[in-house]
Amino acid sequence: MLPGHHDEPRGLAGEDWSAVFRARRRELVKGCRPELLGWAYRIGGQVAWRHASHFARTRRIPAAAVARGAEVIFAYLGELSGLADGAGPQAMSTPAARRRLVRLIMADPAPAPGQLVEAAREAGWPVPATLRVIALRRPDRGDRDLAQGAAGLPRDYLVDTEGVEPCLLVADTADLAGIAATLRAALPGWTAAIGPAAALGEARSSLRVAHRALDLAERELIPSDGGVVDCGEHRLTLALFADEYLIAELAERRLARCAT
Repeated sequence: MLPGHHDEPRGLAGEDWSAVFRARRRELVKGCRPELLGWAYRIGGQVAWRHASHFARTRRIPAAAVARGAEVIFAYLGELSGLADGAGPQAMSTPAARRRLVRLIMADPAPAPGQLVEAAREAGWPVPATLRVIALRRPDRGDRDLAQGAAGLPRDYLVDTEGVEPCLLVADTADLAGIAATLRAALPGWTAAIGPAAALGEARSSLRVAHRALDLAERELIPSDGGVVDCGEHRLTLALFADEYLIAELAERRLARCAT
């Protein structure tokens, strides 16, 4: 409220203000094309995050607080998108919260444990002792939509299809064949790499290995069983190709010795 304005309803509780604010937003989005609103929300979010990150840098705000600010911005954009599509805030809260949780788990540096616990509670996802990170890659041809396919995954899969690195997170289980079958059914035509089991704080490392497996499968250096690669079956190859420059140098030296 601007200084000098005193015309707000008296006795209105904070939660009632929230309801009034949401009602006004619903009125504003009526009659607007959803795709245009989506573009506007994305641009608005980028501008908001640019200002927020600049403020955080200049004020030397701790990384944990900055990460929480990013969560709030993304949650707000998710709720706005839900209103534009005709869904209520409750319908959008769970998908938005689950995307935020994925991004928190994959963040570098890792957020404070308390943040993850709170985000997991909001997302309705029990935090496992170890998990699997599954990297995904779109096929060269085909119009299979990742968001559409991922919507058919079981609820114990955490999904982020909108980030730069599309991935899934699922609690570690001995039933890797079951995970592979689920991926093939939900995402036909896509290539998926199931990363090694990792503790919560090492999820980023698991994703890095999974991405290396996707690269090697694309070059046909390791096989993909129906579009799914289990990194655990190719540990040696993945370790050897961790540094291809070193591999090339060793091969060159070996060939030089054979030639003499």
